[in-house]
Amino acid sequence: MNKTTIKKWIKRLAILSAFCLFIFICLTGLIIHALDEGCSQIPEKPANIPQSAVWTGECETGHWVNLVEIHDGKYHFMLYDVSNGALMLDADFVFEGKSNCIINEDNWQNQILSYKVEADWININGGKLKLVLPAYGGEYWDKDKGAFIWDNDKIE
Repeated sequence: MNKTTIKKWIKRLAILSAFCLFIFICLTGLIIHALDEGCSQIPEKPANIPQSAVWTGECETGHWVNLVEIHDGKYHFMLYDVSNGALMLDADFVFEGKSNCIINEDNWQNQILSYKVEADWININGGKLKLVLPAYGGEYWDKDKGAFIWDNDKIE
């Protein structure tokens, strides 16, 4: 073989190696993305949850949230469990602090981002909605004691 032929083979081998590396990187990226996305999909909505309810949060820690009504500056929401659709909290919420967000019956579904159980607020675009106590009911709320079920040991 002469030098020209060897140079052509080296060039072809370099191009083939670069192409294989490119394919490998793309496939690796797709696999990683597919594994990450597996948990970000909206779970199937249980039959007992209203059609208007929206999904918020992570796969196993999220909630279905439904706006019941807006009254006297309060937003009445019902929050449902991801796994079985049980009513977890039925309560009013109000804006915490100043917010430039306007929530109404037409746009609320696009405003809700998540519900933080431990913080008692709904995260929305541009602000937070803070829980108003007492709640109306739900599995998180003990109506008899007027407290969250995890606070019952503190209440006499």
